[in-house]
Amino acid sequence: MNNEPKTLLPVEEAIARLLAMAEATQITERQRVSLADAEGRVLAVDLVSTLDLPPWPNSAMDGYALRQADWTGEPLTVSQRIFAGQAPEPLAPGTCARIFTGAPMPEGADCVEMQENADVQADQRVRF
Repeated sequence: MNNEPKTLLPVEEAIARLLAMAEATQITERQRVSLADAEGRVLAVDLVSTLDLPPWPNSAMDGYALRQADWTGEPLTVSQRIFAGQAPEPLAPGTCARIFTGAPMPEGADCVEMQENADVQADQRVRF
């Protein structure tokens, strides 16, 4: 296992790159096409959903859900495993939860650390 932390693109830089690409795309005309024919095209107007799907915060990756304030460099106890479709228990202070892609975030968790950055220890604890 590679224990080197993965470097992610900062949100601000990702947004700047996307905006630069969008600004470089010139919309010269509008056409109404079927959904089947829309692949590879750019919307001429904003499309906004009337509801949130899923209707709760969820994990976008496999990893460990935790409170950022509990992240001191010391190992955290894994208090539960959360799969997609499962209702999690609230996160106890000083613990983390093993979480899988699409699973609902437990109450009290405010971040997810990627599993690739986790050092799982024999005593059901994990260090990031």
